[in-house]
Amino acid sequence: MSKEPSKTIGVILASIAANFRDSLLDGLSSSFYEKGYQLVIGLTNNDISKEKDFIQKFSKTTDCIIIISAAERYTQIESAVTGTVPMLFLINKPEGCPFSCILESDYSAIYQAIISSANQKKSTVGCICSHRELSATKELLRAYQDAVTASSLPFSKDLIYDVGDDLSFRVDKIIEDMVSKNCHAILAGTPAITNRILDYLVFYNTDPANEPFQLFGYGMVGSTLASQMNIDVIVHPVDHFIDLTVQTCIYLIHHPDYKNTRDYLIKGKLRMHTYNGLRSYQD
Repeated sequence: MSKEPSKTIGVILASIAANFRDSLLDGLSSSFYEKGYQLVIGLTNNDISKEKDFIQKFSKTTDCIIIISAAERYTQIESAVTGTVPMLFLINKPEGCPFSCILESDYSAIYQAIISSANQKKSTVGCICSHRELSATKELLRAYQDAVTASSLPFSKDLIYDVGDDLSFRVDKIIEDMVSKNCHAILAGTPAITNRILDYLVFYNTDPANEPFQLFGYGMVGSTLASQMNIDVIVHPVDHFIDLTVQTCIYLIHHPDYKNTRDYLIKGKLRMHTYNGLRSYQD
């Protein structure tokens, strides 16, 4: 016997340590509310056992589950999936996942950013990322390696720093290690990492004793923060992401026997810096 509709959507998050996740949650909450649904949030802090617990709980209490998973492989969470409610994966697709996914596709933007950097400043490029085993980070690192190699810049796995969930990581120690390897450019792998490095470079790059670092990372569409306007950032059309997520969930709720799945790709765009420390200008 099918359960009664609850008019509730379960959202399971591996982490909210990023500006994009905040705006995504706000937008999803507003859009679903307009359609008569409310959200319940489960935060796992990248703990697979908590993720499985929330899947089981929301399978009993919600009409659909949206999940930003911490799992590398679907088999890590498969035992918790009941099949009683539709599920939609966002941003990270665990290997072997049988459900539809809405993913960020940033390969082209990352590649363009590094090629542009190489043309401006022939400096070795390092990368600070989070959870290299996840699908989104794998794509970032593939684009990073391909672009560095195509630019004839030195590539070394020793210049890839995986900080995991530690957003209090020692930027100064990583910068010190990069400098020792003649590296003065950084690709930041998430919005949270981008902001963390930006805070540090505000002071580092203004010290005459230091060779300035070039940073490219993740930002927000329409951001007017001077710090983000001063670097090249990859941005995503959050409104499109939200609309597609809501439409897909509503469709799955009303068509519970629908078995076809697909991956939807939301492409990131490279926004060139529009501020030089003195004035704003258009790229």
